[in-house]
Amino acid sequence: MISLSLFSTIFAVCLSVTAASDDTISLGGGDCIGGTSGSKCIREWTFSGGPGWTGQRATTSGSNRSRMICSPSCQRYGTNTDECLLIVALHGIYSNPNDQQWLMLGSIGPEAFSESATDGGPFCISFHKSKNYPWEYNCSGDDAAHLAAFMEYIVDEFPIDRKAINLHGFSSGAVQTNNLMLTGCPVERLVSAASPYGGGWLMSPPTTKAAYLLAHGTHDNIVPYQFLWDPSRGFATPSCECNGALPVGSVDTCSNHPFSVPLQAERMAAAMATLRGGYDGGVWGEMPEPVSTLDLINDNDCELVKDSCISVVASPPNPWNEDVDCSTLGTNETDVIEYPINDDGGPIKVLRMNIHNHDYPNKRRGTYGAAEYFFYMKKFFNENRGLNLGWGYRSIERIDNRQCLGPVWYNAHTTDPLSITYRNSTFEGVDFVAEDCGNWCREEKRCVEAFYYTYNAGSTKTCHIHYELSPCTNVQAYSAGVRFVATTQPLSPTMAPSPSPSSSGLPSSIGQCESWSLCPVCGTIDSSALAGYSCLDSNGNSVADSNFGYTEAACLGTGPDYTWVSYTCDIADDYLQGVSDEERPYFLEVWQPKCCNSGPQPTTSPTVTSPPSTCPEECAAPDCFFAGKPGPSWWPPEWVGDPNGSPTEDGFCTKFCNEYDPNSNPGKRVCSSTLWDTNGIDCTPCTALVNAPPLPIDERLPSSGLCSTTDDLSGHLLWGKGVRECNNGREPTNDERCTVYQGFNGDEIINPERNCDSFCTHFGLFCINGYDDGEDGCVYGGQGIGCFDRLGVGSIGGPTPDHVCVCGPLLSNSPTATPVSTKAPVPDPTKA
Repeated sequence: MISLSLFSTIFAVCLSVTAASDDTISLGGGDCIGGTSGSKCIREWTFSGGPGWTGQRATTSGSNRSRMICSPSCQRYGTNTDECLLIVALHGIYSNPNDQQWLMLGSIGPEAFSESATDGGPFCISFHKSKNYPWEYNCSGDDAAHLAAFMEYIVDEFPIDRKAINLHGFSSGAVQTNNLMLTGCPVERLVSAASPYGGGWLMSPPTTKAAYLLAHGTHDNIVPYQFLWDPSRGFATPSCECNGALPVGSVDTCSNHPFSVPLQAERMAAAMATLRGGYDGGVWGEMPEPVSTLDLINDNDCELVKDSCISVVASPPNPWNEDVDCSTLGTNETDVIEYPINDDGGPIKVLRMNIHNHDYPNKRRGTYGAAEYFFYMKKFFNENRGLNLGWGYRSIERIDNRQCLGPVWYNAHTTDPLSITYRNSTFEGVDFVAEDCGNWCREEKRCVEAFYYTYNAGSTKTCHIHYELSPCTNVQAYSAGVRFVATTQPLSPTMAPSPSPSSSGLPSSIGQCESWSLCPVCGTIDSSALAGYSCLDSNGNSVADSNFGYTEAACLGTGPDYTWVSYTCDIADDYLQGVSDEERPYFLEVWQPKCCNSGPQPTTSPTVTSPPSTCPEECAAPDCFFAGKPGPSWWPPEWVGDPNGSPTEDGFCTKFCNEYDPNSNPGKRVCSSTLWDTNGIDCTPCTALVNAPPLPIDERLPSSGLCSTTDDLSGHLLWGKGVRECNNGREPTNDERCTVYQGFNGDEIINPERNCDSFCTHFGLFCINGYDDGEDGCVYGGQGIGCFDRLGVGSIGGPTPDHVCVCGPLLSNSPTATPVSTKAPVPDPTKA
């Protein structure tokens, strides 16, 4: 996403931004609270709308009101650029944002919003209302959609570090947090660290790489601290019965499922650490010894807490209390337990609050100040920015008529929570088909295979997902089953160069580059430029790459035989020749900006279909764009534009291009004709390329699906640069849609309305949806911004010059409607 640094300092204004085709997130307020003002102002904002804005959450006043509060330097349009933490807080059952705010922050004051490094630095914290009394406990409902949309929206409205989005939940909110931190969830990929307090109830652990801080009272009689399998009962037995008022001999209300052992606290941490490697203590074995202690609880009535922890399977005393001695409970009641891990993710810790119940930790700074637990958690978040790293490219193979007979989920789950997780249409109330099961396995990054079954004449459907520690060992034929096998490729080049299709450099005319080229638009590869770093194993095989989030520390920490080696653009170009069409966009996205920015300017072209030109490639979108200027009726007064700007034409600036911010946005230029711009690049020769006819098919860069049959689009001179096919994400290109990144917003010919509807219509298509782009390419997600949004989520102060657009074919009375070129050939400019 390209954004000009031309922001207005407007605080108390309510701005609506499209977050989905029919939903908007609205932000209002911005007043100083807690008696603060001026440079020490702590501001509170309210937000509403967007995906999932329904149920109790739709209440916009009183205790249910969703709000965000920011420390002084983390204000909207503030100067603390991308340095602030975001903490997203989820309340407990039958509770609300107001209650959760009090539990964490007390009465709002300067101390709660300390920006010192010892307290975790500058931050914003948002408090959200659940749709119902409890949260939905899944990652596909309205609660998850609301949280994902909010996170995507708010990081572009405030100076929040995208690698420092954190999630915290209490009780019901903690259960929701754990459910959201499965790698197949849209929220998980946005979160760097999570801290659930008093939650659990998962039958298999969160599979995220994010840093994890689990906090729990050992004598919690609402959400028990621990469950252990009791074969004599055929049920799991909790440490404390989850309703302390029940007499001995009552029905166990905590766990009455015969095929599962819920994971809580230390056991959940052990399961997560085992999945990540490096921890061999076992889920049910002895836990690591504490590394330190903390004082997070005030006035702990130890005897009362112990007596309220009863067991329905034994006469008093509860076996859990056998070694509990209140006289030995010191001031520092909380043990800090760390779990060794072996992958590139964040740390895993447990705060074991000894002889404490379900109540939120209540030791405060001052009588009514913020909780000490809050400060500890915030510091943990600040220390673990950006550690939820990528996984690589995932693919799925489908094999029909198969079932797994080892391990069988209902046997394995009683003793091994690392084996299988499952989804059931009857339990969840959601219908699904086999393809959904395969997609869940592909999105759940630790899944190695999944099995889909139907029962009861197809009315009941299950999807069993196997993790890498427990693949199926006994696959059998079964007519009502489908097996899906997943593979992960690290998306990183090998270090051994392969023969290049050419050793003489690349063609230099727009639209004339070879289809195998790393640099498809008129630039010679800078062969000596640094393309990235690769992590090599002992055999010299690349296992990970810096371009996809991996770090030198993570590589060298993998083992003594791993090395961190740089590679240049010529090696990247060689490697690109052997990758599949499906993988290619991922590599182009990261390598082209590094490898294709230098080389000779285009000169001439040999045919009329590709007009000769001395048009500098810097004059083409998206490198040079129209910033926009006030005037149209839809231009809000608070948007700042370029009053002297000149729209591009057919993707080319035909005036002058000059860098507007060389320090923050090098290589990004605005198109204009002022004296300032004339000091830049002369783009007037590019007039010859405006309205050029589509390139011949044999001269075009690769395209597929609907994009390939839309001549004006895939045959455009800037196909591969100003407009690029997207084969990833929620809506990849196929025969029914053409999904592209396009940098033509505001272009006088292609996209004068600056939205995806205008873009698709120009090429004889209709708009299905639009998305904010990430990093000027096919990185996109969320619910989309719709077809008519000019602003987008990520551009404050004015409309964005680029989007990801999803276009479909126009409907007609004929069986198919194939878009065709509407451009007439133009005369050869040399003969004009």
